Amino acid sequence: MTGNTPKLTHEELQLQRVGTLGILVIVAWLLASVFLVNIDFDDGYVTIVNSQYFLGISATYHWLPRTSAGSAAYAGRVVLQLD
Repeated sequence: MTGNTPKLTHEELQLQRVGTLGILVIVAWLLASVFLVNIDFDDGYVTIVNSQYFLGISATYHWLPRTSAGSAAYAGRVVLQLD
């Protein structure tokens, strides 16, 4: 079987290594972002509720206090009734 495999030139091997290294860097970057990025899943919900308030559709306005790190601190949802 080894007689049928094509021989790669030095440039082709180098290009293959660079491509493999690039894919590994991208995968490592994505894995690191999964663990290092703090995603606030309720932010979209608050945006929808507040947009409905400003459009006059809803009478409630959501205010979520932020911690010093910037993530939402949920000791419970704070809903302000503005009349």
